[in-house]
Amino acid sequence: MVHIDQIHEVFATDCVIDQTNFVKEYARFVALQPKYLDWYSEAKRSLIAANRKMKVLKLDVFKKYDEEPAKEDVPKEIRITGQWNPKTILKSNIPMYMDADEDLNQLQTQIDLLENRVNVLDSMRKTIQYMSNILNAMREERNYRDGG
Repeated sequence: MVHIDQIHEVFATDCVIDQTNFVKEYARFVALQPKYLDWYSEAKRSLIAANRKMKVLKLDVFKKYDEEPAKEDVPKEIRITGQWNPKTILKSNIPMYMDADEDLNQLQTQIDLLENRVNVLDSMRKTIQYMSNILNAMREERNYRDGG
């Protein structure tokens, strides 16, 4: 996947318009649309996959906090002294533990970055489409003025 900074650099150069030849620029902008659509589609697919992964991970983390720890996972000293309480986390506190879970937070950060990428690429894609429409109108207006 192309890094977002590289996408910004490419977009900055792609959007420079040669004002002396609107016909050529219109054709160039039409040809740019598939590139940005491909990047957008790739980012959208990655976002969908990450959201699916988040659903599975949330269930796994919930189960981790909801289940009683196995007796062999509890240190022997605690079991011997009788301080072992198998239900240490209340169900009402599970969301707090899930919010602090490192794996969930890392995946949520990835999802946030992917959402940003999708939004940026969607905006760029629409800008390219808008600019090609403007260039087409300018081309047609010039043809009309020139009698063509």
